[in-house]
Parts: sequence; structure tokens; C-alpha cells
Amino acid sequence: MKTPERSRRPWAMRLTGAALIALALAAGGCDDSSDESPATEEGPLTLLPGVAVSETRARLAAQVGTQFDVLYDEAHRLPAQLVAVDDAGAADPALDQFTVLFRARGEPALGERTYDFEHPVLGAFRLFVTPSVGADGAIYYQAAVAVLLDTES
Repeated sequence: MKTPERSRRPWAMRLTGAALIALALAAGGCDDSSDESPATEEGPLTLLPGVAVSETRARLAAQVGTQFDVLYDEAHRLPAQLVAVDDAGAADPALDQFTVLFRARGEPALGERTYDFEHPVLGAFRLFVTPSVGADGAIYYQAAVAVLLDTES
């Protein structure tokens, strides 16, 4: 019996598909209540409305130090400051992988899940974040983003 060949790609590359699916889910691209495709007439699904995928990281990085609102239920917002947009070391040139880190002070401490974010310049978007407590006592929320770049230019 012949055993299947193992992929020559590193394990991180095999996880890229899961990361892209998570990005699509976070951006609302897989809503079970609709039969519509995640792509719109304006183009493919993007993290930031009206921003080309190749510009996503730069647009977020330009807002480091500014306040975002995290909507954690229909009536409440948690202010959070964007403190970093860092390279995550893409193993594939077709991907732009980076992390986004927010700092929030005060209650409530939000759990790990997808939240709606609002910003006066970037608009509304969704991110899956993971919380942690920093040495300064603030709660940090980190999102890992993998953006598939248009390589057919």
C-alpha cells in the first residue's frame, strides 16, 4: 500500500487557508442568512471597506495611536487605541501577514471572538481578536491578518 506524499510546504503554509477563511468570516463574508457570494459588484471581499487589499496594512498602520470603538453588544462600545501593526513574516509572497494590536483600559474585559470595530477614518469592519493582560494592567486585543495579494498584475 502506497502512503500519501507529505506536503513539502511548512505547516504554517497549510494554515494559511484557515487564516484566510477566518478573515472572510470576520469580515462578514460567510453569512448563513444569505445566499449571496462574499464578493460584491464593487469587487472582492476586503477587510476595510473601500480599501484595496494591498493597502490594508498601510491604512491600518497610518492610524496607530488613534481610538477605535469595539462594539461588544448592540448598545455598548469599548474604546480601544491601536498601538501596533506588526509584520507576521509571510512565508508566501502572495500573502501580506501582519498583526494588529489594540489597548483598552476599563471594563468589560472582552472574550476571544469576532467584534465590530468602528473608526472615524477607516469606517466599520470586523476582526477576530484574542485578549491578554499587559504588564501595565491594560487589556490588549490582538488580531492576526492574512491578506491575499493580487499577484496577477
